[in-house]
Amino acid sequence: MPSHHIEIKRRSPRSHLMGLRSRLGKAAVIGGRTYVERVATSDEFAAIFLYGLDPESRKVAIAMVVRIAERTRQRPPPVRAPSRDERDKIWWTDEMIGRLKAEAPKCTHNIELAQRLGLPPFCRGAMRAARSRHGSYGGSKRASPSPRPALARQREKASAKSRCGACV
Repeated sequence: MPSHHIEIKRRSPRSHLMGLRSRLGKAAVIGGRTYVERVATSDEFAAIFLYGLDPESRKVAIAMVVRIAERTRQRPPPVRAPSRDERDKIWWTDEMIGRLKAEAPKCTHNIELAQRLGLPPFCRGAMRAARSRHGSYGGSKRASPSPRPALARQREKASAKSRCGACV
């Protein structure tokens, strides 16, 4: 039997439990029950179990392994690699840019702007980039924007609070 030297960090039993839960959860998502069993039977898990946990924490760790293993699928669903051809591509023609500039001032949110342009809601990131690129910023919920920047207003409030009534 090979001799393994595994170093474990000096942490509290609670910290070790949180680390084990994190590893088990990731294993469950990535490889299903097989990976959970692999992590739970690893030398590192055994070392933490033996030297990093007190008897009460060991009971909690065993219950945690059982609970995660029960909730985990036997085989995780296959994950398809993303394809550049399967995404929605926005062709920024002159007509589309004109529509963007006409609709952007009327919309307060990028999802609303995407829907007005006939695009799915998940194109909100593209709407944000398009507003920035073409200088078409959204409408405001307020009647008129404040002429002072937000930082200046915060400084004024802070300085007003620091003054006493006699100093004014």
